[in-house]
Parts: sequence; structure tokens; C-alpha cells
Amino acid sequence: MLGFKKICTRKIFFVSTSIAIFVFYGNTTFAQQLYKVSQTGSIILFDDRDSVNLFSDEVTIDSTFIVADSLQLFVSYASCEQDSFSLYGYKVFLESLPAQAELYLSKGIHYESNCKMIITEKLIFDLSLLKDLYLQGSKDSTGTIMVRIHEPDKSEPIFPLVKYKF
Repeated sequence: MLGFKKICTRKIFFVSTSIAIFVFYGNTTFAQQLYKVSQTGSIILFDDRDSVNLFSDEVTIDSTFIVADSLQLFVSYASCEQDSFSLYGYKVFLESLPAQAELYLSKGIHYESNCKMIITEKLIFDLSLLKDLYLQGSKDSTGTIMVRIHEPDKSEPIFPLVKYKF
């Protein structure tokens, strides 16, 4: 009878561990599927931040990825409907090794909203302009840029910084 109890305990441990692993990975995949690609665009480069109208609406960048020359931002915000977004960047890189680029996420239009519905979206921005700008001013034909992405109305970038390697 004791042997049967050990076998049952091991099977239960194996089954519960398998379920826990499935739930962990299953939730990660499920959470990524909740984000729908709603917008793609290019970075808008500028010389002077005061020359650009950046809106301070509350937007949270949940995660970031770079795939090839595309920056993928998973964002969430409160609204009654999906909003449009723009990504702005300085034409000058911060002097460091590797170089750093300041990017600012902003909603396309600012409006007051009493909606409490949380919208989650996947935004994709083409980084080719940023890469071309870097290569024009650098002797390096391949490179790395650390991307400092700012949520609206935030002075500090999100961490960790995103590495753009090309």
C-alpha cells in the first residue's frame, strides 16, 4: 500500500507541475494575442523638441521589441475607442557607447475622455530613418543604438533601454 501511495504522489506532482508550466506559458501566449496590431508608421525626426506638439495623455508601454528594423510597442491606455499614435525622435544622438536615441510616444490627438475602458494595442514603427541617420554621421557601417523610449509626459525613459542592432 505504501508503494501505491508514492506512485500516486509522484503522478500528482508531475501532473500539477505540467499544469503550472502550461498555465504560465499559456497565459503569456494568450496575453500577447490580446494585443492587436492597430497601427504602423515611421518615426518623425525633429531638431527641437519645442517644435513638436507632444500630447501628455496617459499611455503605458507594457513591453517593447525590435524585430529587424521595426520597433514593436505593446501599449495600454484608457479610452472609449482606439487612438492614433506618433513616435518622435531627435535627429541628434546622445554621445555614449553605444550611441543612444531619444524617442517620444504621443497620441495623435488629445481629447478629454471619461471612459475607463482599457485598450491594449501593438504599435509598430519603422526604424529605418533612425538607422540611416546614424549611418550618415558614423564611420561604422554596422552599429548598435540604445533606444530611450519615453511614455507621454515622462522625463525618464522606460527601462531597460531597447537595443537596436543592425
